[in-house]
Amino acid sequence: MTRRAKAITLFGLAMLPAMVHCRANARDAGNAAIHQMLLFLEEDQSTGTGNFPEGIFPAYRQYVFHPNVLKDDDNLFFTALVVFTLNGLYPQLTDADRAIARKIRDRAIPAFALYQNQKGRQTYNFWRTRPPRIFPHSGWMNRFDRQQALPDDFDDTSIGLLARMADTETVKQVHALMQGFTNLPAKPVRNTLKAYRHMPAYSVWFGQKFPVDFDVCVLANTLYLVSAYHLPWTAADSASLKLIRTAIQNKDIFSHPGYIAPHYHTTAIILYHLARLYAINPRLLAAEKSQLEEAAKKLWETTGNPVEKALLGTSLKRLGYKMPYPGPENLDSAKIHAYATGNFVFFIANMASMLPNPLKGPLGKWGIGQFNYYCPAYNIALLLEYYLTPVPGD
Repeated sequence: MTRRAKAITLFGLAMLPAMVHCRANARDAGNAAIHQMLLFLEEDQSTGTGNFPEGIFPAYRQYVFHPNVLKDDDNLFFTALVVFTLNGLYPQLTDADRAIARKIRDRAIPAFALYQNQKGRQTYNFWRTRPPRIFPHSGWMNRFDRQQALPDDFDDTSIGLLARMADTETVKQVHALMQGFTNLPAKPVRNTLKAYRHMPAYSVWFGQKFPVDFDVCVLANTLYLVSAYHLPWTAADSASLKLIRTAIQNKDIFSHPGYIAPHYHTTAIILYHLARLYAINPRLLAAEKSQLEEAAKKLWETTGNPVEKALLGTSLKRLGYKMPYPGPENLDSAKIHAYATGNFVFFIANMASMLPNPLKGPLGKWGIGQFNYYCPAYNIALLLEYYLTPVPGD
């Protein structure tokens, strides 16, 4: 060994304790930040006072033409998403943080019954069903809760079943029910792009009288449920996957995100759903992986919204993209609160999405009947997911 090599080696050995100490400090700081985020969730979860049932996470809606007005909106959607997310992160948590996650879940699951189908069917609604609600706390509009109540939907049902970790037999029964709510010649979809009009994919709704409505994110969540429970593949599953793959190959997820995913609306959120589906069943989107990866990387580098950046970072991890991902070491309670209350819209209630062509396009662009949804707890759940999701192979 040369004198120079020996000196470098001795220097490296001398620095090793300091490096280990720095890494330990960073790990401890990261664990502390994760703990603070879980405490935020625990404290944000409703105790049953005010406008939110016990166990539900507060969410708020904003009509696009009244941007300064936020309405309390108690719904199943965001609470189920938070619980579903924590279920997936559970193995990455410390024992103390697992206890918090269990407590959150145990408080949330009983509230799911408020949103379950009125007749006892194992499907879920966005809003309460007993009695039916639409746009809670809307004053005069709530006189029409019963007449205008929405049917149960595939999204809340899929996420709700996953969140509560329903038994396989229940999920099989729901999957069988889903086969009756697809795009068929007798009741064709009338509000989608030409390439998808004849695909017998799933609708968004469990409603016989409701128009067929396509959303690639809802389809991705439905196929995630099918994959998570290893259910036998059906013709509707295949058609739904074909629609998703066509939307990627035709670049409609980039050029027409609000049309192809009217209830989620942005390319970044579409990529998040597709990356999650890829992670649980890579063969479904293996041919499109590189295209999804490239798009997510580009958006990750350019977005200025910190929650969207976290969401895209998680997507890249799930797609197996290896790069340095910032950790949570520099987060304090003030920054966590800023993430929670930031201007990030994950979901929209889009009444124009159900209109037939050609009305859907222009009315959707103008924001007619569009409500943006905000949920501080889910922002934090997305941030937790970003920090705790491992990159495959690491």
